[in-house]
Amino acid sequence: MPEAELLYETQPSFRSLWQKYRIWRDYIELRCFFWRIRIFADEVEEVKVFPPPVIRTTFWALKLDLADLYRHVGIRRNTGLFKNLRFTPDDPERFCTVARSMLEAKTRQAIP
Repeated sequence: MPEAELLYETQPSFRSLWQKYRIWRDYIELRCFFWRIRIFADEVEEVKVFPPPVIRTTFWALKLDLADLYRHVGIRRNTGLFKNLRFTPDDPERFCTVARSMLEAKTRQAIP
C-alpha cells in the first residue's frame, strides 16, 4: 500500500480549540480532541467557506470548534450520522482550495 501523501495541515489556534485538520491525497482528516474523523473523497458532496454563525446556513451540523464565532469551513458528506460538519481552520479559504483540488484530482482518477 502506498504511503499517504499530506497535502495540507492547519496550524492549531484558539479558533480551532488547538485542533489540527489535515488534507491527504485520498481523504480529509479532522482531529478533534480524543477522536479522528476521516472523510474520503467519494463521501464529500461540498466543501465551502461560511460566515458565522452556523445556524445561519444549517440547523443540523456537527461543530468541531468555535465555528459559530468565526468564518469556517463546512463539509457536506453523503454518509454518517452528521452529514454537515463545521470547523475553523487557520485559513478557511486555503483549506477549501486545497480540498477542492484534491477532490477534483480524485474525480479525474475515477473517470476511465
